[in-house]
Amino acid sequence: MNKIDEFLTTNTKSVLCFLFSLICSFLVFISYFDYVNIKDIHSKELINIDYVEGVVVDIDTPKTNTEIIIESCEKEFYIHTSYIEDFVIEVGDYVTIYYSNNSPIRGNYYNIVNLEVNSELIYSLEEFKESTNPTLYLGLLIGSTSILIILIVVGILLLNRDRLVDNVRLFVLTQKDNYNLTDEQVDKIVEMFEGNIDDKFDDLSSNKSKEEIYKMFKDSIYTKGKRIYTSGLELIENEMYGDIFFEVLMETVIEGELKVIYDDAYKYEDSIYVIYKINNKVALLNLFLEDDTKLFYIDNDTLYFMNEKKKDPTKNENALFIEEIKKYNILKEEIFKVE
Repeated sequence: MNKIDEFLTTNTKSVLCFLFSLICSFLVFISYFDYVNIKDIHSKELINIDYVEGVVVDIDTPKTNTEIIIESCEKEFYIHTSYIEDFVIEVGDYVTIYYSNNSPIRGNYYNIVNLEVNSELIYSLEEFKESTNPTLYLGLLIGSTSILIILIVVGILLLNRDRLVDNVRLFVLTQKDNYNLTDEQVDKIVEMFEGNIDDKFDDLSSNKSKEEIYKMFKDSIYTKGKRIYTSGLELIENEMYGDIFFEVLMETVIEGELKVIYDDAYKYEDSIYVIYKINNKVALLNLFLEDDTKLFYIDNDTLYFMNEKKKDPTKNENALFIEEIKKYNILKEEIFKVE
C-alpha cells in the first residue's frame, strides 16, 4: 500500500469531510453571487438595468427554466417557466430582455428580470422583485458558510484525532477564535465528532468513581531516568476520562513552572505534553516531533490556556513561556526548536 492509499484508508472520514466541504464551497460561491446580484436588482429601476433586444433564434425548456437565445448575441438568457406559462414565445419573435449580472461560474448564462415580446410586457421587474427575496439568499449564504466551516473543522479534528487525546471540546474551544465559531457551531462540531455531547459521567459504562479514575491517571505518571512519562493515553475510554486526564496533568505544575511529560504510548518518544502555569492560568500542549528536525516546534502562536474564556496569552506571558522553553533546552535537554 503506497502512502496515498494508506492516508486515504486511515483518514477516510476526514477526507469525506473535506470532499463535502468542497461541494459546500461551491454552494457558498453560488449563493454569494446570487445574493449580490439579487440585492443589486432590488435597488435599481428598469432604466438602470442592462438590456438587449433582437429576434429569437432558439428556445429551449430544460426542466424548470425557459432558455432564450437572441440573434447576434453571445449571451444566453433564462427565466423560470412558471413566470411565463400563460404566454408562448416562438422563434422569430422580437424580444427585449433586461437581465441581472451573473456569477463567474455561470459564464454567459443570465437571469431575465424583465421581458417584452413583440412590444408586449409579459414579465415585469416588479414581478421579479416580488418573487425574489434578498434576505432568503443571504440566509442561504450564511447557512452554507456555517456548514462549510463546520465541515472543515471536523475534517481537521478527525485528521488529528490521535493528537486530541479524545478531548474534542477542549480542542475546538482553543480554535474557536481562529475560525470565528459561535457557541452553537462548537456544539455541532463536537456532536458530529463524538456523538452525544450531553452524556454525563453517571451514564458511562465504567463502574469507577471520578476519584478512582483521577488516582488511576495520577498513578500513570512516573519518572524514568531524567524524564517524566505518562501511560494515561492508553487508559482513556471516553471524553470524561480525557477531561480527568488533562486535569491531572495540569495539576502537576505550580505557578511559573514548566514541565515536560513524555507520552509512553508512542514507541519513539515523539509525543510530549508541555504543561505551563502563569498568572494562575494553565497551558497544556500536546506536541509531536517534526520529521526533519526531530525536535518539538515552538513559536509565538504555540501557547494557549485550556480553561480560560480568553485563550490568547498576553505578549508578556508568551515571552515568559518562550524564555522557560529556552531554559529547558539549556538546563535539562535540548528537545525544542524555538522561533
